[in-house]
Amino acid sequence: MTDANFKIAVSGDLGSGKSTVCKLLLEKLPGFRIFSMGEAWRKLAEDRGMTILELNQYSETHPLDEEMDEAMAKMGKAEEQIIFDSRLGWHFVPHSFKVHLTVDPRAAASRIFNDRRRGDAEEYASVDEAMQKILERHQSEKQRYLQKYGIDCTNPANYHLIIDTTHQTPEAVAESIIGRFRSWAEQQ
Repeated sequence: MTDANFKIAVSGDLGSGKSTVCKLLLEKLPGFRIFSMGEAWRKLAEDRGMTILELNQYSETHPLDEEMDEAMAKMGKAEEQIIFDSRLGWHFVPHSFKVHLTVDPRAAASRIFNDRRRGDAEEYASVDEAMQKILERHQSEKQRYLQKYGIDCTNPANYHLIIDTTHQTPEAVAESIIGRFRSWAEQQ
């Protein structure tokens, strides 16, 4: 399995733990590197003095998505092992092992509200505000993806594995992914 250039695409709901789980996968899977679309998008928002929601709305009429997606698709063809922390990784890296993480919206809002690593692009005054903004952002992203690509990130048919992270530790989620990934990789 180490000679192959496997890709793992981890998609999921806002606040489902994608980034945390991807970092754990990186620790547990030697030879992989990680690409985080969320980190790249947050940096782009901060550089432009926008919130994530504002950047999402801006990108509905500007080609930011296309630029980022082309870069991800190119990485998907690279001769290396990569973990993609991206809602659209499954689409732009079609030969990857595709995972989707779900979470209860209230739990997601609480996680995001309490995650100070997200920076100024995602600051909220309360869990309720975080939940409202998460729902708005989800709608904005869903609209963009349907309009630009004709795809629905929430369709279970797009994935090899779907995990509800609401009541699971990131470590347990990572172990589940690794187990299923190894089984999948043996069949490739």
